[in-house]
Amino acid sequence: MLAGVLASCALFSAAAQSPSVTLSGTGVQEQSYGTIQAALDAIGSRAGDFTITLPKGTYPEVLYYNGPATITLSGDTTARYGKDVVIEKDNDGDLLRLTRAGSAQKNRCLFEFEGTGSLVLENVTFHNTFVRGSVKGSNTQAETVGFDSTGTLAAYNCAFLSHQDTLRTTGKSWF
Repeated sequence: MLAGVLASCALFSAAAQSPSVTLSGTGVQEQSYGTIQAALDAIGSRAGDFTITLPKGTYPEVLYYNGPATITLSGDTTARYGKDVVIEKDNDGDLLRLTRAGSAQKNRCLFEFEGTGSLVLENVTFHNTFVRGSVKGSNTQAETVGFDSTGTLAAYNCAFLSHQDTLRTTGKSWF
């Protein structure tokens, strides 16, 4: 009986964690990371084409990238709008969970992309779970993606869910 309880606890513990992600691309051997942000950090300031593959699951992360790379963030699914590959967390102009971006406007996104690189999004749902009024007096924006790059943004089979000002982009973007 105790073994069954322990096995159940182990399964519950494993289910609560995000699946590992895989980074491949220019000058890197395919490698797994525990978070999407760790894979983005591994790219760093290198130029080239990189793909971060996300297995089905939920990723409770706020993401940031600033650099010259072309990054493809690809959910490993064929589900409509990537509904079984979800990046979600709450963030807004009051919470400012993204501390690496340079301004309050950029700190309030779920994923802030800066620099000269390009971003391709495939088969992923982005969900900024911030709820207006959950912070006393809060009435601020809560974007899913802030794209502030001189490159291009293209999104295929993706969903963007948020309470207010869901997308903020500069430059050329295709959805």
